Amino acid sequence: MMIRENRYQCGRLSCFQHEDVGSARAQLAFESRIRARPEDQELEFRRLQLFRRITIERRQIKGLELRVFGEPMDFWKSHMPEGMFLRSPWEASHISDPQAALTMDAFSRSLGEHIPTPIALERFVEYGLWFQRQAVPEVDRRKITRIERDSQGFRLTLNDGEQFRSRRVVIAGGIGSFARRPQPFEELPVELVTHVSDQRDVRRFVGKSVAIIGAGQSALESAALIHEAGGDVEVIVRAPGVHWARPCR
Repeated sequence: MMIRENRYQCGRLSCFQHEDVGSARAQLAFESRIRARPEDQELEFRRLQLFRRITIERRQIKGLELRVFGEPMDFWKSHMPEGMFLRSPWEASHISDPQAALTMDAFSRSLGEHIPTPIALERFVEYGLWFQRQAVPEVDRRKITRIERDSQGFRLTLNDGEQFRSRRVVIAGGIGSFARRPQPFEELPVELVTHVSDQRDVRRFVGKSVAIIGAGQSALESAALIHEAGGDVEVIVRAPGVHWARPCR
């Protein structure tokens, strides 16, 4: 069996790093150092209330009707291997929001417990779903299958056949549909060739010989997890060496 590494995936574990400059970044750095003191909890509560109010006000500007479609955190829930830990440090694992109110620190305090690092996949998925419930609670789980331009803007068709129109459309398609499979492997059955994003349950490789092509984060992570599950793994690398990242602290 072969697993092809997707170069787009190599940085996926830090894809939510906060990139805003100035006070927002300083606030994130500060929040990563403070702990759940009573005054911090009160500050966090007020910031969260402010974020919710701003979100509601923005939706009401000029009668804006906002509709969000899709399954929140689906790629992380359905395509990342069980047992995975985030490579990104705590400070780089916050999902960005304008007020820096929905950080990992805020999520940890909402649970009333400490979240150990490195952050486990399951915990990050919980964080993402918590973020969604705070920021965009009304999500339509149906999928949009077709977008067409017309005189009124865009006509959208959902997977159940319903159609509606919108003046503006924002596409946040993620990377799940763009896994790169080299042409020589395209015609081979999935029982013999799979992509790293298809490895939710690595236990299916128990007792099997697996060749992994690549030396990035996705490839090495898959190799480690398959080996731990009981597979016989060989990593094939074209580069002269492997760059090992320092452990997150």
